[in-house]
Amino acid sequence: FHRKPVLALTQKGEELRYWAQQILSAEKALRANLHDISINCRGRIRIGIARLRANAMMPDIMERYRKTYPNVTIELVDGSTDVLQGLLLENKVDMYVGVNVETGMNEVQVPLVEEEIWGCTSQSFFRAQFSEESEMQHFLNNERDIRTLHGLPLLVTQPSNRIRRQLDKYYLDGSVRPYIYFESNSQLLLYELARRSMGLAVISPIALFDRQQELDGMIFFPICQSLQKNAMSLVYRRDDPMPQFAKDFITVTEEVAHLYVKALKFMTANVTQYAHQFE
Repeated sequence: FHRKPVLALTQKGEELRYWAQQILSAEKALRANLHDISINCRGRIRIGIARLRANAMMPDIMERYRKTYPNVTIELVDGSTDVLQGLLLENKVDMYVGVNVETGMNEVQVPLVEEEIWGCTSQSFFRAQFSEESEMQHFLNNERDIRTLHGLPLLVTQPSNRIRRQLDKYYLDGSVRPYIYFESNSQLLLYELARRSMGLAVISPIALFDRQQELDGMIFFPICQSLQKNAMSLVYRRDDPMPQFAKDFITVTEEVAHLYVKALKFMTANVTQYAHQFE
């Protein structure tokens, strides 16, 4: 080290660091290959994913993945996208599922799905917001701008949440003051309150993904185009050799994400079908 004027590596120190990195990369590649040629293919994958998305997607992912890799241990780490990105850089997770990720030079991003922000409530509560059925039909078939529903009680995430920040900007841009009735970062709780006709929940549609059999009597719709779509993706390090069982986990995750895309299309079609009931 050079110790003055500030602590810094000498030319020999830089050379040593370079070769140390090569040795560590070679060791990781060796371990990855040894895992793949093992008879029982034992291994471990550390995955960063927010709890809501884990609850909705991991059961389907694990059901598919376990058929091929029953001896691979999966460890989940909960956190926001920013937190999980930091954990990836620190090598504390092997990959993570994030939203609107800005990847660095050493990261690979696998796109999974683009999703809108949705409104969700009971059909009886929603009908009560309109004086005539034709008004409700027009709302659902057009822009679905909830700012036009004055005095609408909203069930929303807290101000630190990404969805809430987008919602606040949406109302501010329209010069409308929202009626925030209930705040919680538990989107499943917001959904349950909406189901009980306490207001309109503003949530990610992933909260509805594993509840498709429970949506009778509910109305749900993508809120108008003024709200930004959110891109969900899986991210891993470019310089970290990945065993085949980890690559196959990514493939299975993409398959389940495709099921989610199909579910979104199906639920969106139901919005139009519901509106047509009143023509």
